Amino acid sequence: MIPVPSVDCYNTELDCAVKYIDQCYNTNIQAMCKKACGLCQGMTPAPSITCYDSASDCQQWAKTSCWKEDIASNCQKSCGLCQGMTPVQSTTCYDQFSNCPVLAETQCHSLKDTCQLSCGLCPGMTPVQSNTCYDTYSNCPELSKTKCFHFNDTCQLSCGLCQGMTPKESNFCYDEYDECPTLSKTSCFKYNQSCIKSCGLCPGATPVESNTCYNDPDYNCNTLAETSCNLKKVGKACPKACGLCRGGIKKTCFDTIRNCPQLSVKGRCTETQILLDCRKSCRLCQTNL
Repeated sequence: MIPVPSVDCYNTELDCAVKYIDQCYNTNIQAMCKKACGLCQGMTPAPSITCYDSASDCQQWAKTSCWKEDIASNCQKSCGLCQGMTPVQSTTCYDQFSNCPVLAETQCHSLKDTCQLSCGLCPGMTPVQSNTCYDTYSNCPELSKTKCFHFNDTCQLSCGLCQGMTPKESNFCYDEYDECPTLSKTSCFKYNQSCIKSCGLCPGATPVESNTCYNDPDYNCNTLAETSCNLKKVGKACPKACGLCRGGIKKTCFDTIRNCPQLSVKGRCTETQILLDCRKSCRLCQTNL
């Protein structure tokens, strides 16, 4: 553009320096505001001659879309692309998808390049939680109801393990086996680490009887209880059969030697030692237990 000699260079509108200074790219404004647009000989042309916004919505678009080539081209000023200006954030940090705000709630770990803005990855922003705490599997909400103890690394969000969340009960209260409800009826003493829920060992639950009162399946407790509950080993393995549980009837009448029935038949129950060793066979118990 050829500068106009200063004698012929002036503004024909009083508002040129204020109202039209940002529109010097427009040929009509140039003709009307030669001086304000810096078109006089020896003057520096106004920046808006070469760097400007050509759309009325540029300021709004610049908040999110200066990374797009057409927006950057038509909204140079609002995008901060004029000489000496600092480019606005959306030139380098932005969301590529309109649903990024929704996706960012759960999926920033896999969308860091496409939803930078919503994921809080622009300079000066705080990264949103789903960058580091998330569900790997789509069925995590269902898994978290019973199996967070097993999936707490892959279902962090559903298991309530993100910062500020309350951990789901299945992180610490769970059954490892499908058979736990059945096992708990007789064997919590053996499976209380694997069947925590069925054994009633979760916070606030009532422990089921088989945690402390049971018959060890490795022993023939019902038979042993007839003769051997006085033995420490049998009492420990068969507390239920021996009547040692709360509310049970303790087995106190038994024979301590094997041949008591034979001795009783032979009439030896009159002997003091036989009476001590063979209380049951000698019928000294009230109910002959």
